[in-house]
Amino acid sequence: MAYVITDREKLQAIWEAAKAGDWPAVYAASVDALTDPNHANQPIQGVDIAVYTWIKGAYGVNSNQGAFAHYIRDQTKLQYELRTGHVPDDWETRIQNASDNIAKNFAKTLFGVDLSSDPNAPLPDAPPTSAKVPDIHEVGLIDAGAAASEVFTDASSTGAPNYSPWAGTTLFSYLGDTSFFTEWVATNDTSPFKVESGTYDLIAAAQVSMQMKNLSYVVETLLAGEVPTYLTTLGIGHETIRLAAEAARDFYTESYGSSVTGGGSLIPGKLDIGSAIFNDIADVLSTPNLYRVGTLYDDDFTLAFGNIAVNTGSGDDTISVPRGWQNNAGNYGWTVIDGGSGHDTVDYSSLSHGVNLKFDAQGSYGGRGVIEKNGIGLYGFKDGLYNIEAVKLTDFKDNVTFNDRVLTPANGLEVNLGKGSSEIRFEHGYTTAPGGSAPQDYLGVNLSMLSNDVPFPNSLLNIPVKQTHNIYIDDSFELGFLQASSLSIDNHLLAFGTEGSNSSFSLNYNAQTHTQDLSIFMQGESALNQHVVNIYNWAQGDFGITLEQPAIQLVGLQTVTPQELAAA
Repeated sequence: MAYVITDREKLQAIWEAAKAGDWPAVYAASVDALTDPNHANQPIQGVDIAVYTWIKGAYGVNSNQGAFAHYIRDQTKLQYELRTGHVPDDWETRIQNASDNIAKNFAKTLFGVDLSSDPNAPLPDAPPTSAKVPDIHEVGLIDAGAAASEVFTDASSTGAPNYSPWAGTTLFSYLGDTSFFTEWVATNDTSPFKVESGTYDLIAAAQVSMQMKNLSYVVETLLAGEVPTYLTTLGIGHETIRLAAEAARDFYTESYGSSVTGGGSLIPGKLDIGSAIFNDIADVLSTPNLYRVGTLYDDDFTLAFGNIAVNTGSGDDTISVPRGWQNNAGNYGWTVIDGGSGHDTVDYSSLSHGVNLKFDAQGSYGGRGVIEKNGIGLYGFKDGLYNIEAVKLTDFKDNVTFNDRVLTPANGLEVNLGKGSSEIRFEHGYTTAPGGSAPQDYLGVNLSMLSNDVPFPNSLLNIPVKQTHNIYIDDSFELGFLQASSLSIDNHLLAFGTEGSNSSFSLNYNAQTHTQDLSIFMQGESALNQHVVNIYNWAQGDFGITLEQPAIQLVGLQTVTPQELAAA
């Protein structure tokens, strides 16, 4: 039940301070009205201790006094800077205006003003005879609204005010209310309060928390006896902090798969994301690189050793791995690389040896790319690729495996094989894709294995002409013209492309009797570097590939190709 202030003198003091625009005095008078006169720094019986604690903390923030004030102001600045890459010149004005508006709207709500119908409604002309103190959730909405309207007005990918970076999304869990965190951060869904989809706000919260620990803000608040240690000393939020940390871990696992949170792994883990955000002293001296985000614009983003998870946000981002990246263990042997929205590329070309690219169905983003880095680590470390549209592999031997039983990224994937001698392996499982869609659509990778029908009318010899089916390897590998190419089935050479030709083959071979293995050899940029495409257990129609008999069979087994026919 909400506490009601009935002391007319104390209500008069709050009202006069609000009318004068003296916002520190509003907070001070509110604390005075709610403090037990017989017990200093203790609320009157019946007053919500969470609300009482919030008012005391808000007083320090508004007057810019104390360790907690520095904590809130600098945490808010970090959240803004992560998203935009800069701090605006009017930053101090923004943060002070937000704090002033929080005090103003708290006073209006205390005095019964309905801000839902008119956010700019004025204070009453006189103080009421009694005032109901808002509960902690109402206080949170007041606090968050000011932050979104004054501070984070231009810190979103859509231009809409953004509530998720508000410090209260995490700190109100210490005050007993986890709803701001679970509804505005730990969800893939967007809303008027959560602008960025996916895990961006979650990873940003972890990065900010780790940086604040690393900068000794937590130690400062510990020594000062202030929030958040003050909150836990009072016994507020122990259970809700646990629930919020659990929600962070659950959302992270749902988004990226159980493997990245230790499922089935023998490799030791590091700091999980729930502890990174909500444990005040866990890994205080750890690297701040564990969790990182990019800006909401186009980024050239370089991974750093120690990274557990990165989300580069909206924009078209290029994510580069440093030399030696194969030995980055991440968490439980996995590093999460999430490109967010936009067209995002991960570049492995700096590595000194090849990698394996595979796919699995873990995570909630329509298929995950898995990079096996083959490092010197005891177990072999992996990168999980999410919301990545292009991968540039190494200049050494890379292995790429596609299996049509495993979802590849929903938006397709461009693969640049680099200059090395690479093998691409197609493992066939379905004759047709689930749901009846074309196999090549289900494959979903921008390595196009298409069956192009080339119709020709009756020939000059008045003999019916069948359609000729080509196998076409889309040059999205960025190899330029293939210097030499060949195609064979069961080691029977079918076609050979000369130097400078493109990667299209016209086949004049009866493939009906050879349907086990299909191999396509593509010469790379160097004559010594050969790319091999192997399709094992291949049959007609798999991956959209269909080979038929020659276009025209003549006496003496002479063959007229479509090109010869077209030139006739």
